Amino acid sequence: MANVVVIPAEPEPISIDIGRTAVVVVDMQNSFCKKGGMMDYVGKLDVRQAEQVTMACRAVVRTARRNEMTVVYLRMTYGLPAVFARHPMIDLNGLINAIGQILNTPDSSLRGHLGQTEARSSRLHLIPLTVSIQAD
Repeated sequence: MANVVVIPAEPEPISIDIGRTAVVVVDMQNSFCKKGGMMDYVGKLDVRQAEQVTMACRAVVRTARRNEMTVVYLRMTYGLPAVFARHPMIDLNGLINAIGQILNTPDSSLRGHLGQTEARSSRLHLIPLTVSIQAD
């Protein structure tokens, strides 16, 4: 027998069968949420917002476990160059354009390329950024 609960949501409530539903927590890592992590390093960490998200995730996970739901954690570890190239908080195009300004080069002639991730340790991953100037 299905154990369906209704979650108040916008634009309309959501009905889920908690016996057939899992909670998936994506990338709740210190690197994204704590002082000293990657987002702090690149100047994009909003500590208050990170704390609010963390508290909300904890509440959801606690409720899921109390109701014997499956909880799955995903952690980004590989493919970082592809993720960074489209990441909403890491502005690679802005960085490439800033390099162009320093070099007094028009943005249209710059090309950026992220190399392969090199794991130096479990806490340090290097991703080379190559910026090329294309001749007109």
